[in-house]
This record gives sequence, C-alpha cells and structure tokens, in this order.
Amino acid sequence: MAGNPLGISLEKAAQEFVDAPSEPPFLYQLAPEAGRKAVDGVQDSPIFKPGVDEEWISCARRAFPSRRFGTRRSFTTS
Repeated sequence: MAGNPLGISLEKAAQEFVDAPSEPPFLYQLAPEAGRKAVDGVQDSPIFKPGVDEEWISCARRAFPSRRFGTRRSFTTS
C-alpha cells in the first residue's frame, strides 16, 4: 500500500499502478531515455476509442476574436 497511503479501496490493476512507482528507482532517478521508456510503457496499452463523425469547418476571426482563426475540427460521437 506504499502508493496508496490513505488505504483507499482500489481495483487490483489500479493498486498495482500506484504501487509500481513507489519503490526505487524513481522516475527522476532514471536517465532521460529510460524515463521516456517507462512513461511510454504506461501509456501504450490499447484503449477503447469510440467512433466519431468528423467535420472540418472554417472560422472567421470575428467569430472567435480571442483565438486564432482558420480551420477547426468538430467531433461528435457515433
């Protein structure tokens, strides 16, 4: 429970995730290449991505005065 000092009830996978970085070597102790590899390893699991309908629209500057104008994408889940 080192990564969960308050003892909050977590699913097994979540508990393993928070426990993993609680023992050396810590991320800041790794060389940059090894640190990137460690972070990439956490983020490379396949995830569910719902389908989307994508539409590109052009925006006039006066419609969004505080933002850059140009082409924007609009998404809706299918």
